[in-house]
Amino acid sequence: MLRGALALALVLLRFAPAMAENELSIVQSSISIVRQEAGWLLSCYAEVRNDSGQVVALEEGHFSLTAQGGPLANGAVGSLMPYFLSPGQIGYLRDTVQIPPLEGDEQPLVTGLSYALTALPVDSALQSEGLSVRMERMERENGGLLVELRLQNTTASPIWDPTLTWGLYASGGALLYADGRTLGNIALPEGGEMIVRFDVPAAYVDRWDEYGAEPAEVRAMACYGGDED
Repeated sequence: MLRGALALALVLLRFAPAMAENELSIVQSSISIVRQEAGWLLSCYAEVRNDSGQVVALEEGHFSLTAQGGPLANGAVGSLMPYFLSPGQIGYLRDTVQIPPLEGDEQPLVTGLSYALTALPVDSALQSEGLSVRMERMERENGGLLVELRLQNTTASPIWDPTLTWGLYASGGALLYADGRTLGNIALPEGGEMIVRFDVPAAYVDRWDEYGAEPAEVRAMACYGGDED
């Protein structure tokens, strides 16, 4: 998609955790609003935390967007990255919703993003161990942002289908972006390493510059097991 065809806005919202046992708390969230011919595409990101004492997966989730004047859109949460969260572990939600053009072709004035999540306790054996990941490189490239993560298998056995998950934060700690990838049909051998590349489109980076929200930190994690869908 051409840079000139995009209009991107960010809404950075923070929420106080509202926890019950085995549920997931929303730490903070952000919204990217992209202009399309058919209307507007809203990409919603959320940082979530497992504050329970068990390994959990996302059982069910819904999100709601509000704008000036009332409700704007809602949808089902697609997935949690990574699939399973250990006690105290951070993960990410990433979902999109499309809305039709507004009167006067105005950009949606989003005022809130809320979540209702239900976590499912799972067998502690599903807690991933033996994978480490760290940022190898983060730099501007062709107007966008290049992020490279180094993944290492510290176990004595091959690990199949590893999943990388990461969040991008501004210097003040606000979540700007989240992404992830499962390396399907790939085995990381015992003691082996690999570097995985991610590319953030230039349109996002341009708008961060306008807002003065300089990408400053990548927080990454790796896991294996689970269902990509």
